[in-house]
Amino acid sequence: MCGICGFIEKKSHSEALLFDMIDEIRYRGPDDRGIYLEQLPCGYQLGLAHRRLAILDLSVNGHQPMISESGRTVVSFNGEIYNFKELRRQLEQKGCCFRTGTDTEVILYAYETWGIEAVQRFNGMFAFALYDREAQCVYLVRDRMGVKPLYYYTDGETLVFASELKPIMKYPGFRKEIDRDALTMYLAAEYIPGSRSIFRNTSKLLPGEILQWSPGSIRKWRYWSVPEVMEHQTAFHGSYEEAKEELNALIEDAVRLRMISDVPLGAFLSNGVDSSLITAKMQSLSAAPVKTFTVGFRETVFDESRAAELVAAYLGTDHETRILSMDEGKKLLLELPLYYDEPMADPSAIATMLVSRMAREHVTVALSGDAGDELFCGYNTYTHFEKLRKLRGISRGFRAAEKLLPLREAVARRNRREWVKLFHLTDDEAIIDADLSAWLDRYGDIAGGRADLSVFRLAMPLGEGIYEKAMLHDLTTYLPDDVLTKVDRASMAVSLETRAPLLDYRIVEFALGLPLEYKLQNGEKKRILKDLLYAEVPKRMIGQNKMGFRIPFADWLRKDYNHLVQWYFSEEFLRKQGLFDVAVTKKMLQSYRKTNTTDYAREVWTFLLFQLWYEHYFPDISK
Repeated sequence: MCGICGFIEKKSHSEALLFDMIDEIRYRGPDDRGIYLEQLPCGYQLGLAHRRLAILDLSVNGHQPMISESGRTVVSFNGEIYNFKELRRQLEQKGCCFRTGTDTEVILYAYETWGIEAVQRFNGMFAFALYDREAQCVYLVRDRMGVKPLYYYTDGETLVFASELKPIMKYPGFRKEIDRDALTMYLAAEYIPGSRSIFRNTSKLLPGEILQWSPGSIRKWRYWSVPEVMEHQTAFHGSYEEAKEELNALIEDAVRLRMISDVPLGAFLSNGVDSSLITAKMQSLSAAPVKTFTVGFRETVFDESRAAELVAAYLGTDHETRILSMDEGKKLLLELPLYYDEPMADPSAIATMLVSRMAREHVTVALSGDAGDELFCGYNTYTHFEKLRKLRGISRGFRAAEKLLPLREAVARRNRREWVKLFHLTDDEAIIDADLSAWLDRYGDIAGGRADLSVFRLAMPLGEGIYEKAMLHDLTTYLPDDVLTKVDRASMAVSLETRAPLLDYRIVEFALGLPLEYKLQNGEKKRILKDLLYAEVPKRMIGQNKMGFRIPFADWLRKDYNHLVQWYFSEEFLRKQGLFDVAVTKKMLQSYRKTNTTDYAREVWTFLLFQLWYEHYFPDISK
């Protein structure tokens, strides 16, 4: 796991600029740094930079940017190609001679042998920039599920790219202009979905996307996407037992591949199905006890550590629990903008940072259970959507009455969150997005931007029924843009590599083809995963209502952070900032204070996290 950045433009820059840019994310790769600078025949200058977290071949042979033996290809790579040994054998049979034990070198020779289409052979998590000196072109590539991040800025003449936004902000000429549409989306969804970023002219490369730069042109295409898989994949028609057997084999192989490492590795272990299953598979494949880590809290209502310890003892792992006070978590709030250099309001980011810090004291790689909920129907919200479907008759009545009276406007003005949702229950897609739509009805003009809900609905029409549509929604937006972003920033902040076996694209494709009843039966979510787990761990040991790294953010807002809320919502700060409608912002705060509910507190938390981010990256606001 590493950090990368670079630029292509007609102006010439010194090596010092590349070092300054890449050192903005030094925590992503503390073991080594390198740059590559070349004046291209077409008149452009190319710069590539790299910070290395050494995982494979810890010697200097792994230094990047790496150049192929022929000198034709240069790559700066972040991530892991888990099947690199298999690919290496294939390339050696074709005459390639390897000098290192890295997967980076496999990328170089795979490209020179198969072209950019080689990326479809890679099983891994990755984001890389590859320069072909013969073709005079540069490729930016991101893995299928979007595990590893890659941002890019272009003004039509210049292309600047990086693993995070901070190196791009360091580039001369970059203009830190807030994209108000992206800001509106963030406030409504708690993260920025799709290709947008918080800054204008700056985008995220989408999961499974390739960008090709050639002199005078930039083009992009997807080599893999969930909708494409759904459209072309044959549904699984085997029995439930056959599905279990095939999925079990896939998970075991995915775990085996992710245990390849030249540094110590372990696993995050909660009392949930996904992490318990991954840990069980790891222990079955290991000759020694696997290192496992759990963070617990002194406040017992948020603590699952004892239950995790029982699972660890049963499996025989080398387990460590750290009990933290919420005060330790609170201290992290003001640090979040440094590592989350794009606004992110998921409260569990704090707990994820805490468990990452703990694990990094012992290991350099940690496996996790991410993606089990999105692939196998694990979220409680899915059941809530089914309940909302039963209110569609009331919704039709509300919309009919609205033709005679401005009911929606009146309800939105009074800020009745649940009542506003009733105007949006037109179909399954609208039900899934009802919270977003209701937020837009109530506060949509707060930042002067427009929210494009179509980004959430690209894959949903391919699902049959509201459960499948909801999973597709989360798999294509919430998972890459919230969950995976959160884990990447939290783990890389302490130079820890995290690996998620359930994100192996073979498992994703298999899960997408499974009948719904293999995932959900008689209200039992994640049915097939649970049955695989119960073959390893007694059912009584596994929590049925996992909390998932919850923190009491609503209490924090009322008590510890009340002074921050008062300042960032104050008319003085808002007018000086000039981003938000003061009246609408006050309306949000008033609703929170009147109701004192978690839903309204979450809106205030989301706004507060943006304000902390803004003050960090626009420090003049405090002068």
